[in-house]
Amino acid sequence: MLQNRFENSNLMKKYRAELKNRRRRLGESVQAVYKNIKRLMALGFTAQSGQLCEILGRDSFLDALWDTPLRIRVLDQQPKTLDETLCVVTRIEAYSLQTVRGNNDDSRKCVRAMTEPSNNDSETDKRIRRLESMLRKQTDEIDKLRAQSRRRQSSLRPAGQPAGDTRSGMRSGDGLLRPASFPPTVLAAAGNNWSFRNGVRYQP
Repeated sequence: MLQNRFENSNLMKKYRAELKNRRRRLGESVQAVYKNIKRLMALGFTAQSGQLCEILGRDSFLDALWDTPLRIRVLDQQPKTLDETLCVVTRIEAYSLQTVRGNNDDSRKCVRAMTEPSNNDSETDKRIRRLESMLRKQTDEIDKLRAQSRRRQSSLRPAGQPAGDTRSGMRSGDGLLRPASFPPTVLAAAGNNWSFRNGVRYQP
């Protein structure tokens, strides 16, 4: 009988150590953790009950969940027993799951909203490229017209006369000198020797 008592005492210590070190595994449900904590409490604290055991079971259950923010939220609800703690945890996790799903839906909407303008942006880029191409063509045509205009002016200018020389109209087709192209000092020196004929001033 004494040996059995020591064996039972060692088993209770073993179960209590498992209860203390119990942690929720990846993908394990809350109900599975609750059942395991309930079993370890019954094996580690045989024939014991009361408020103290309920508090110990509650704290062991929350420790096993290994989630500090969840623990704070559950204790804020002030559950008194292990069963009440399970109800609070299940309700909080259900709310959290709904929130996560809502956030995922919002993220999908945002991604959809961000991807749709990308097609519009591509169309805008195409239009910009077309406008730039048209602008380059017009600029090339303007440059060609300017070059043609300069060639015509060069061909009409007398040989040896620099560009911009205003004396090109000194003589008309009738051989008369056009005094308008002479400097004022030359006209003053000529004095009355100049006459007008057909509205043109000349020297007889």
